[in-house]
Amino acid sequence: MCSNPIGKSITVNINKEYMVSAIVEDYPSNSHFEFDFIANIFSVVDFKASEDNWGTFMCFPYIKIYAETNIDTLRKKVEFHYNKIFGTE
Repeated sequence: MCSNPIGKSITVNINKEYMVSAIVEDYPSNSHFEFDFIANIFSVVDFKASEDNWGTFMCFPYIKIYAETNIDTLRKKVEFHYNKIFGTE
């Protein structure tokens, strides 16, 4: 029988230690997620992608939208932050 891993530390390939806070089991087969682990983006500052190494790190951003959210305002805010980070063409 396996012991409970919650609260224990694991080390990933980059020799960075993380604490296990959840276990994902039997997620839907039609999910676009394929992962070995999931980490908070703010905890993975060691994953620095470069123009020469596209395989270093990739993430999917998600935004929680409430029913009362004004979609036009949200769209403008997302475009503003995208352009701030990546520039405009």
